[in-house]
Amino acid sequence: MADDRKLEKTRTPGIYRRHAGSCSGNGRCKCPYVVRWKDRGQARKQLFPTFDLAREFKGGLDSGKTTRRPLSSQMVGDYYPSWLENYRGRTTRGLDENSRREYEISFRLHILPYPIARMRMRDVAAPDVRDWLSELERRGCSPTTIRKAKAALGVMFACAVEDGDVAANPNAGVRYVPSAKAKRQHPKRKRRKLTAADIVAILGVMPERWQAFFLMLVQTGVRVGELLGLTWAHVHLGDEPHILVAEQISRGRRKQLKTDASMARVPLSPTMASWLAELRPEEVAPDAPVFPSTTGTPLQYGNVYHRVLRPALRDSGIAVETKDGWDFQGVGFHAFRKACGSLLLAQGGKGLKQVQGWLRHAQLTTTLNVYVHEVDDGLGGAEVWDEILGTPKPPNQNTMIDQGITA
Repeated sequence: MADDRKLEKTRTPGIYRRHAGSCSGNGRCKCPYVVRWKDRGQARKQLFPTFDLAREFKGGLDSGKTTRRPLSSQMVGDYYPSWLENYRGRTTRGLDENSRREYEISFRLHILPYPIARMRMRDVAAPDVRDWLSELERRGCSPTTIRKAKAALGVMFACAVEDGDVAANPNAGVRYVPSAKAKRQHPKRKRRKLTAADIVAILGVMPERWQAFFLMLVQTGVRVGELLGLTWAHVHLGDEPHILVAEQISRGRRKQLKTDASMARVPLSPTMASWLAELRPEEVAPDAPVFPSTTGTPLQYGNVYHRVLRPALRDSGIAVETKDGWDFQGVGFHAFRKACGSLLLAQGGKGLKQVQGWLRHAQLTTTLNVYVHEVDDGLGGAEVWDEILGTPKPPNQNTMIDQGITA
């Protein structure tokens, strides 16, 4: 069957207007534009909805900034499985399987059921991404869920840009700001900030073995996965006792740390070192966990949380019983890490830079954002200026008038 579509030259060589057979070609139609070029002797063409996009693509071809292969005509939903299977991450650390699983969940639940999944990769633009985000909100997705889905889509398009399958990442210029309705439906959960008295109360209702576990959390500030993965090979109880944080347990698997900065020595207090010396068996393998299960394997996150921490929160009075059940005030394992930083700043005399090193934050801004309330009490009084500049005698009113200083 003959193609009755007509190509009309434009003012830019290599770009044509493609009119349908029924189009009059009067210039006011909505017919698309076609860029034509040759790649290794083979004719190529690419369709664009506007002249500006076609010209931008043609300019990239001419300058060598755009790949000379055609853009992908695959649907977003068809493109993602192969991408996810072969994706290895965008940094030297690579991609762990937990992150791959989270991407898969985001695509399966929050991208594939929506119209954006049935669009061609090359045709997706920023307005399409914004429409998709709005639809997620309308269907009751939380802001956190939407941000995760947006991140998954953005990573895929970033890789597609590198591979020459799309001209630009449509997700990159789109910023998600939750609506007032979404904020009301999914209010940010308030979490209790543990004080020294809270920690003493929690430890006081625990068996001694678990006191050591949670005291280690708060004194060292390690993440719970890092403590679950701590082995006796990385515990040093001689002079200057310390632990070496070198790996972690996540979802039951031993894996590398969150960041390179996370691998570091953390000092132990004399009390903590003494407790660990008491807990350490006379004969123990270097790779044995410091806090093992009854079978000698690393502890499971969920078991410790439900069987140890939650009962302790109830017995210590921190958890509050409501008509809907127990409210644990948002206190989880991470609350002990945050308490470590807060107490070191407020009562331990440590500075922000020291706390950054203690908690092994890669950036000082992370420490500042989390603990700025510990070092910032508002503007404070202005008396400090009298200490800085002294207290000169104020001029009287007659002197000010003589010098021409009036209100």
